[in-house]
Parts: sequence; structure tokens; C-alpha cells
Amino acid sequence: MGSMGSYVPMMMSMAQQGMSAAGQGSQANAAQEAQAEQINQQNQMLWLQHEQKAREQRDLLKRQTASARAALAAGGAGLGSGGSAAALLAGLTRQTEQAIADDHGYLSLRQQYSQPKAAKQDRAASLLQMGNQMMSVMRPNSY
Repeated sequence: MGSMGSYVPMMMSMAQQGMSAAGQGSQANAAQEAQAEQINQQNQMLWLQHEQKAREQRDLLKRQTASARAALAAGGAGLGSGGSAAALLAGLTRQTEQAIADDHGYLSLRQQYSQPKAAKQDRAASLLQMGNQMMSVMRPNSY
């Protein structure tokens, strides 16, 4: 009976440790969720900025194209009408659209890799580990 008396306090202590670990796990989960929310807000802000910048770049392109057409129509810039003028305007358009596409690609990659996938996997693994610890507390040790 003496060995059983020491077994009960030891089991209580292990259960308390398990509960403490569970509390720490929930704090870690809350911190990870807060971090994920902050990342999502940052990503949304960056997307909004990207859309505004793209609109501004397209507006600038329209103004540059109009100016270039006016200059070409007036015979300015040393370019004749025809292929050279079309190439100039196509180059301006290509350059602007490429800059917008590059920004879009960067933001897509940033969003993809900033998602807390690893955090979700870590959380699942830590929950499984805590469950195993709790089960080992409930099982009596073999003598």
C-alpha cells in the first residue's frame, strides 16, 4: 500500500504538468493566430497599394502615349510615322505592364510563403504530442 500512496501524488504531479503544457500550447496557438492575422492584414495592405500603383502606372502610360502620339504626329522626336512610332508606343506599354506583372508576382509569392502552413503543422504535431503525454500520465507504469 505504501507504493500505491506514492503513486497517486506522482500521477497528480504529472497531470498538473500536462495541464500546464496544455495552457502553454493554447498561448502559443493564440500567438500564432495573432501573427497570422497580422500577416494577412499586411498582405491586404500590400495588395491595395499594388492596385493603386498599377492604376497610377496605367494612367501615366496613357499620358505618355498621348504625348508620344502628339509628338509623332507633329513630326517630332526624329521619328517617322509607321513602324518606329508603333514600336515606341508598344515598348512603353510593354514596360508598364511588365512592371505591374512583376509587382503582382512578388506579392503572390509573398502571400503564398507567408501563410502559416508550417505553424498549422507544428500546432497539429504539438497537440498530438500533448495528447500522447496525457495518455502516458493516465497509464500506470509497469513494474
